[in-house]
Parts: sequence; structure tokens; C-alpha cells
Amino acid sequence: METDHYVQSAEVYDILSSPHWQARRESVLSALQAVQDLSGTILDVGAGTGTGLRIIADAVPNAMILALEPSASMRVGLMTKVLLDEELRRRVTVEARPIQGAMLPDKLSAALVCGCIGYLDRGERLEMWQTLANRIVPEGLVLADVMMWDRPQAVPSTRIAAVDVGELQYEMWVSGTPGDDDIMLWDMGCRILRREQILRSFHVVREWHTFGISQLMEEAAIAGFRGEVIKDSPVPAVTLKLS
Repeated sequence: METDHYVQSAEVYDILSSPHWQARRESVLSALQAVQDLSGTILDVGAGTGTGLRIIADAVPNAMILALEPSASMRVGLMTKVLLDEELRRRVTVEARPIQGAMLPDKLSAALVCGCIGYLDRGERLEMWQTLANRIVPEGLVLADVMMWDRPQAVPSTRIAAVDVGELQYEMWVSGTPGDDDIMLWDMGCRILRREQILRSFHVVREWHTFGISQLMEEAAIAGFRGEVIKDSPVPAVTLKLS
């Protein structure tokens, strides 16, 4: 049984994810306009707690959506969002598998690979691009992104979010250290405070394969994709279409 790396962090994941997706809303809506009239399911790879689903649903109102999320902890939030929204409940199917081994439909109008590609090594990424190329309909697209850092490097501990929930304040911290080869070790920390007293804290360290948008496009090109950088995206992102 695979380890669920989000057991600790799932409860606070939306503190980071919600503002991230709101900042990306317009660029994602704009990119997905190109598939509004196409047949085929939209695939959300690594859907997390589902904070991007509402944007995807708004962008392509008639499409069915397949959300892949292997973490049981994250699926609690994902399923809650789907069940509380009548439209999402009708349109979204949740599958508890990664893209490797997932039961994918034959026709995809679009696929989103956002915030998760660094968990795959090069071989897994090449396999993913070929899998998507075999299913993307003509004129369909893939929307993918990478982190701001295109090579392993030291990133000092930084508070990246702080929100009040009731009487408590939740602080999110992140730092990074270089690992072997293309690996960065990301340390995400959370502190829960009441009037400056720390009630609880934890750290989660994950390995991330670090590379830039150019390498992403070069790897996807092996499967027949051509890429175009999304200039107004707040994170490095690209749309990929079959040549």
C-alpha cells in the first residue's frame, strides 16, 4: 500500500491551493476556451482537494470531468466539494489512482497536469505524455505547469500564507534544499497558533523533480506535442497541442 504523503497537510491544503487557483483563474479560463466545442472528457491529473474544479467546470460548461487523486486524505476535500455542488456532482468523476494505471476514456478534449508533474521522474513523464497523446482529440490540449525553480537550489524558510480561522491563526512555511540529480527536497511546515501561542505544528518533506518549462516542452514533443507558453500565468505554464 502506497504512503499517503498528505495525511498531515490535507487539512490545511486549501490555505495554499485556493488563492493559487484564484490567481490562475483568468489564464486557465482563457486556455480552455479553445476546447469548448470539442467532444471528450476533461482530465484533471492530481486534482488535490478540487480547488481547480470550479474553474474547469466554468470554462467548459458541457464537458464531463475526470479527477484523478490517489491521496485518500486529499479526496476527502475533493469529494466534499463535488458533493456540495449539484453541477459538479453531475459532471465530475473521481478516481483514486495516479495517471499510471488509471482507467481513462478513449477521448479527451483537454487534460490539466498542474502542481504535480515534479512527482514524476523522466520515464514516468514520457509515459504520461504518450498516454495523453493517444487520447487527446484533434484540436484538444494539455495545460501543464512547473515550479518557479528550474534546478535544485537552496530556498530559505519563508512564510507563504497566514489565515485566521475562528480564534486560531494558521501559518504556512516552506523551504527547499538540493537533493541528488534533479531532486529538490521541499519542506512544508504549518503552525497553528492561538494569540501567538503555538498549539500544534508539523513538517512534511517531499521530493520534487526540478526542471523548467523548456524541458517540459522538449519531453512532450517526443510524444508529438508542440508547446506554447502561457504568458499571463502567475506560474510557469504551457499549453500543448498535437503537431
